Amino acid sequence: MPGCAIDPVLEQDVKQLAAFARQHGIDRVQPWDEEFLAEQWRQQQFPGALDNLRDYFAFDGTLRRLCLFCKRMFGIRIVEQVGGDHWHDDVRLLEISEHEQVIGYIYLDPFHRDNAADFAGTSTLRNRRINAEGRPALPIAVLSSNFTPATDGHPCRLELSELRVLFHEFGHCLQHVLTRSPHYTLSGIQQLGHEAAEFSGQLFEQWCQSREFVLWLGAHFQTGERLSAARVDAALSASQANSGRQQALILMGAIIDFELHATHGDGRSVEEVCADVQRKMAHLQLPESHRFANGFDYMVTQYDASVYAYVWSGVLAQEAFKRFSRDWVFNAQTGRAFRETFFAPGAGRPLLEAVEAFVGRPVSEELCVGRPINRRVTSD
Repeated sequence: MPGCAIDPVLEQDVKQLAAFARQHGIDRVQPWDEEFLAEQWRQQQFPGALDNLRDYFAFDGTLRRLCLFCKRMFGIRIVEQVGGDHWHDDVRLLEISEHEQVIGYIYLDPFHRDNAADFAGTSTLRNRRINAEGRPALPIAVLSSNFTPATDGHPCRLELSELRVLFHEFGHCLQHVLTRSPHYTLSGIQQLGHEAAEFSGQLFEQWCQSREFVLWLGAHFQTGERLSAARVDAALSASQANSGRQQALILMGAIIDFELHATHGDGRSVEEVCADVQRKMAHLQLPESHRFANGFDYMVTQYDASVYAYVWSGVLAQEAFKRFSRDWVFNAQTGRAFRETFFAPGAGRPLLEAVEAFVGRPVSEELCVGRPINRRVTSD
């Protein structure tokens, strides 16, 4: 689309892919070739960077280190409670405490099952409140995901994208559990604006893209071998390379949404609107038989315009994480400051004001222009 900030990114990726295709005797890249060629290009640019990388992120070991990280950064203790009845044998219960006092719980339902949702998400069972007797009713969050269970003697191991999912949802759960609001109607993440609710999840994803943090987190599930800095750099670069098409598809969905609302009643069908929008995005190829608009389900799944909060909350999360990068990604004082700024006040000041207070400077709304759009990897 003329003037669209995504065009230079996508155009560069398209030219790069076309040049790569010509090296392999393909004069014209068809829409159905793009994903395959992009993967082949990544393999050439970053050979072996992602091969068997998940062996360094076994689920149990990763979860254990995540809990240790939260202890250091937020001053809490997370202990798994053994025993008790759950809705499935794979479900685990994490108890969160502070100063020897239990402050909340997280149910962890990590693995894929038939007849269950095929995406990750966070839900809540109870908000924090102070009852009439002055006693707290403790918050309870549920982290559901669809990781592959252990097979053939190998534990569940996470790809980098799955690592981001785990951290994203864990951020949501901590925001729900660590609130200090005494009011039931204000203390849950479901009561927050969508940009504020998504911020903590997207902030936690930033650690998964931090070289220093991934170096600390990864350990081979059999040997305990640590990843090298060169391997981590290559893996992070490979995972983020050639992302212009995905960003363009997200943008295309948004433009179709706006166009449908702005021109409602002009006689065009949904498919015709979609075709008109695609013609304006010259570098984005889709097969003639595609039904892209039919898959943009945000418009009919209660997200409505709140889906665009993902972009703004993602930008703010990147801005907030700059302080962690500056202070050190394991800086406990910065972690406490983050908790006090974003979790402690409950439904306090607007998100933008909170981010500005945390980073110590104004944040320009123009940051959205020309910035990468984070791909949504979960349902929440």
